[in-house]
Amino acid sequence: MNHSEHTQYCRLHFRQVAELALEIGEIMLTNGAETQRVEDTICRLLNTTGFSRAEAYVSLTGIILGLDDPSLPSGLTLVRRISRRSNDLGRIAAANDLSRQFVEGSLTVEEALSRSRRIRDQVSYSPWLSLLYLPIIAAAFTFMFAGHPRDAAAAALMGFLVALLRLGLLRLHLTQQLRDFLCAAFLGLTTLAFTLWLPLGQHLQTVLAGSIMILVPGLSLTVSFRDLIHGDYISGIARVVESFITALCVAAGVSLVLRFWEGFSGPLLFAEPEPWLLWGRSWPLPFYIWFEALCSFLASVFFCILFGTERRYLGWCGVAGAVCWFVYRTVEFLLGPSLFCYFAAALVASALAYPLAHRCRAPVTIFFTAGIFCLVPGYRIYQTMFYFLGNDLQNGISALFSTLGIAVLIAVAMALHSSLREALREARRRS
Repeated sequence: MNHSEHTQYCRLHFRQVAELALEIGEIMLTNGAETQRVEDTICRLLNTTGFSRAEAYVSLTGIILGLDDPSLPSGLTLVRRISRRSNDLGRIAAANDLSRQFVEGSLTVEEALSRSRRIRDQVSYSPWLSLLYLPIIAAAFTFMFAGHPRDAAAAALMGFLVALLRLGLLRLHLTQQLRDFLCAAFLGLTTLAFTLWLPLGQHLQTVLAGSIMILVPGLSLTVSFRDLIHGDYISGIARVVESFITALCVAAGVSLVLRFWEGFSGPLLFAEPEPWLLWGRSWPLPFYIWFEALCSFLASVFFCILFGTERRYLGWCGVAGAVCWFVYRTVEFLLGPSLFCYFAAALVASALAYPLAHRCRAPVTIFFTAGIFCLVPGYRIYQTMFYFLGNDLQNGISALFSTLGIAVLIAVAMALHSSLREALREARRRS
């Protein structure tokens, strides 16, 4: 149907359109989309009715939408409470595609509602696949944290065991916080086993840093600051609190095991790893930077599998992650370690996400997420809570400011690029 016919159709079925907007908004919000993007999608769907007033308010825990028009005897308001949250980029992409097709008039409201219910229940990958991708993510991050091959092997084995434990805990229907605590405690125990008791990992801190990235909420913290910068204060603060609660559970699990061990055997020694990849260090850009970019490619691809991204996007997600890590390490190599390295890499991540989204006809969120995944301060937020639990306030405060600084700069870089794009688009319209 053409545009006018579709508008007339939506006016006649405005209650079902509002229900569809609520369904799609809930799918996106519960699977990790930013509140601003959810509001924009809901309003686009509501505007198909052509009513004089179509509004939506979205927070992390609820959605409110309203429709009103002089032709109606009374306005329509719908409310949906959001009590569960996860991360599934595949469902976000599917919901985004469904909303686009409905707005274009390719679907009736009944067909769209039926598809939205299927999207809610879709499973992109088998849970057993985590036995493959969690070890690869852990090993890749261990190399990116300057770990040796033996450290990466230990982290991969630990990732496999943690994946098994997570599959078992899912059957017990425990709360997310309790599952995080138990997985972290098991991770601390296996770290000690593979670095102190078995001749596998060489550096305890590096092995722990790489493997714990499969548990920490660095991405959620960064998204929370994006919400705050866009003025979504309720959702932003809620995500910050949620991130620190998750980090507290992870740190408490690891801390319990490590402190218990230190009580019997004395303080643990965290030796810094010596460089092991010496070939190509005389190059203008050393070979280890290129090697870490390859590890970032693998980590980003398998992270996106963890978050349910469709197969056709995985290669480009890996490219986004590799390019952004390469920029980060190159700036760090040329200018020295500083927070500016994160800002520059996040700016590239944002600039790269839009053309990739346009090329693949997918939500920008997918490629944003893939690009910044290796940059987010996941290990640092764990360190922050670990120091505070150990009553080490000086290191805890230092780690806290470092964590917040990285998260804020990544969010600011993305907001800056988005603002520049909007300004350029507006300038083109006027010209």
